[in-house]
Amino acid sequence: MRLLLAEDERELSAALQAVLKRNHYEVDAVYDGGEAYDYLQTGNYDGFILDVMMPVMDGFTLLKKIRNERNNVPVLMLTARSTEYDKVLGLELGADDYVVKPFGIMELQARVKAVLRRTERRGDQVLTCGDLEIDPAAREVRKGGKLVELTFKEFELLRLLCARRGVALTR
Repeated sequence: MRLLLAEDERELSAALQAVLKRNHYEVDAVYDGGEAYDYLQTGNYDGFILDVMMPVMDGFTLLKKIRNERNNVPVLMLTARSTEYDKVLGLELGADDYVVKPFGIMELQARVKAVLRRTERRGDQVLTCGDLEIDPAAREVRKGGKLVELTFKEFELLRLLCARRGVALTR
């Protein structure tokens, strides 16, 4: 599994890289939001560990940008921003999990595994609701076979609404 780590504190980044590599992950590390964005455009990552307070582009802005571009890479926010508002904002912008610094390394390892496990399982499932097809992995919606352009929020609301109504999952 290949991860992108965006953390501007170089000592923490080096420690996280060592732990992740010991757990058999390939890790690319970047130190600012602009560099992280560039790596996401050119690399194929199974997961993304993202700090919020970074130079060039903060993590919230970067997350919003990639989700608006329909990039569905699983994102675990790892940050000192610990208010309820910050946590909710990160999750509403599309983070799959939110971990506050300081954190325990075993907890972080478990959360990385959990995020990757959840996204792996849902990766090949398509929701069908009448003539709508919702592909969470591709973040695409088709009505009668034609692609429907939606914002990230519209997509998530539609997906949740259909899921609550017990629509069929197909492979």
